[in-house]
Amino acid sequence: MTVTRNIYAYVLASLVLVITIFALLGIWDIIQWEQFIHLFWKAFYSLLIVFFSALIVLFIFSTIYKSPEGEQQSSERKQSAQVE
Repeated sequence: MTVTRNIYAYVLASLVLVITIFALLGIWDIIQWEQFIHLFWKAFYSLLIVFFSALIVLFIFSTIYKSPEGEQQSSERKQSAQVE
């Protein structure tokens, strides 16, 4: 699960970096303002789509997919609580 989170973190961070580069190019007039606005909104919508899809996948894995180790640990906790 941590590998998936790391991949999502790197993808989202790289998308933020791309948006930052577009912003800097727009400020220094290397690209035209209209091009910048167009590229910014496309990048922003892409970032939102990736973020929400990552959020949904993380929610699915955290609620539906349970690892066998987690189930074994929860059953051990229940048994230790009953002993006490």
